[in-house]
Amino acid sequence: MTRASLRIAPSISEFPDRRCDHLLYVDKTSQIAAFLRHDKAQLFTRPRRFGKSLLLSTIEAMYSGNRDLFAGDGVNPELAIYQDAAWDWDERRVLRLDMQVISLFSEVAQVAIHVQRGFIQLYLEDYAAAWSDFDHVVKARPNVAWWHLQRGIASVGLGEYDKAIQLEPNHSWFYYHRGLVKQDLGCLAEAIADYDKALELASLLTEAEYLDIVQQIQHAQLQAEFMLEDSLNCHNL
Repeated sequence: MTRASLRIAPSISEFPDRRCDHLLYVDKTSQIAAFLRHDKAQLFTRPRRFGKSLLLSTIEAMYSGNRDLFAGDGVNPELAIYQDAAWDWDERRVLRLDMQVISLFSEVAQVAIHVQRGFIQLYLEDYAAAWSDFDHVVKARPNVAWWHLQRGIASVGLGEYDKAIQLEPNHSWFYYHRGLVKQDLGCLAEAIADYDKALELASLLTEAEYLDIVQQIQHAQLQAEFMLEDSLNCHNL
């Protein structure tokens, strides 16, 4: 590979990647060193794709003491800063704030707020508000079965339990809660079937989890069976 064949690759904005992958880099390191010697803060207002991220990545590499990245290697040309006797190559601690990463964490934080507030609303039995919070969580994390369960608890919607079971078909809690809804709707035979499935899957849990859920399932199952028997007796009369 010759220097003339270096690729431009404008989407690569990390200085180490450009040097290691032999991508074209316009050397401005002498100008960068000049303005870094000023004590005042620097503000760059430039449009997108104008090299701001690459500039910061270059500065990070300079302050990190990674001098080899600035040396020539037969393909990459040697950069001006490499021979700058005034530049101190001692490694420094660099704090770099990436707004894309901060935006990601902000989204995660928003989801966490809706989760916490949703559980509080369920505890306060404000189901409409709880549904709104868990609806936000489900839209942000549509493939997490647990949030469909919580939205189902807030709305008493069988579709939410069906979705949770579709995502995690071996989770006893989902069958148990769907059984409760079916029992409330008077679908007693279907509720008992869900309780049976929940008990079957409960055997896969740890002993502590098993003891916690089985008692609740058996109580609900017994109640549904009594209700179904009473319903059949009334029908026979």
